Amino acid sequence: MVGASIVSGLLLLLIPLPSAPGWFAIFCLGAAQLFGDVSYPVYSIHEVTLRQSIAAPELLGRITAFAKLLFKGMWPLGALVGGALAAGIGMRAMFAVCAVGVLSSTLWLVFSPVRKLR
Repeated sequence: MVGASIVSGLLLLLIPLPSAPGWFAIFCLGAAQLFGDVSYPVYSIHEVTLRQSIAAPELLGRITAFAKLLFKGMWPLGALVGGALAAGIGMRAMFAVCAVGVLSSTLWLVFSPVRKLR
């Protein structure tokens, strides 16, 4: 779970790298899309498995609903902030800021006891 989150953040750093259309841009965007699409299900499966193993069965539905609300409820806010950032600092810089944000959001997983759970 931690590794998939880190890989996803590192792959997002490939998106702002190309400065012009060409083979390098195709490689960077293709690699970020392909391997990012692989790392997300790996993270998601581990997250759901962890949630199911530590939550009381009678609370599992509420916990899952709340987690989905938090996750999907951030999409509109993220779209607004991303649009404002892109308008203010440009698309490439906005993608770099987003990639650093995803990587920094992984820090709580790296330093938490989640890594030691089996």
